[in-house]
Amino acid sequence: MSSDWTDNPQLREWLGAQEAAFPAWAAATGQDWDFSPASVDRLEELVRGAYAGYDEIAAAEGTPAVTVPAWYFGEVHNRHYGTRWERRPGEGDARPFVRVPFKEPEEDLYGDEPYVPATDPVVELTALFLRGPDNHLRDSFTQF
Repeated sequence: MSSDWTDNPQLREWLGAQEAAFPAWAAATGQDWDFSPASVDRLEELVRGAYAGYDEIAAAEGTPAVTVPAWYFGEVHNRHYGTRWERRPGEGDARPFVRVPFKEPEEDLYGDEPYVPATDPVVELTALFLRGPDNHLRDSFTQF
């Protein structure tokens, strides 16, 4: 994967905005956010409690109320599971995601495109309301 996926203006801008908004978001929650995998259960509880359903969270998808918790979730992945932030360069509507740094896989599982585990934190937050109560954010850790 080209380094422009890991270092481009759109990615830097998005990451910078979330990191800058994080202290105010964290203070507003009244909780301590330590970037531990265990904190993701509290994050899920917070997200599930803040929205009545998928339509409501989807409507807020581009706002700090969703993007900051998504950034936090991605950072937990990065700090504990060896992922890194990436974003398709130059595409205005592309969202950042986290994935393991690209390495040649031992076998090509999906035709010409090798599978490299990735997670879109915004999708994971919104999907909580589609997948049901037995799905949890921490489930995404198992792929890494």
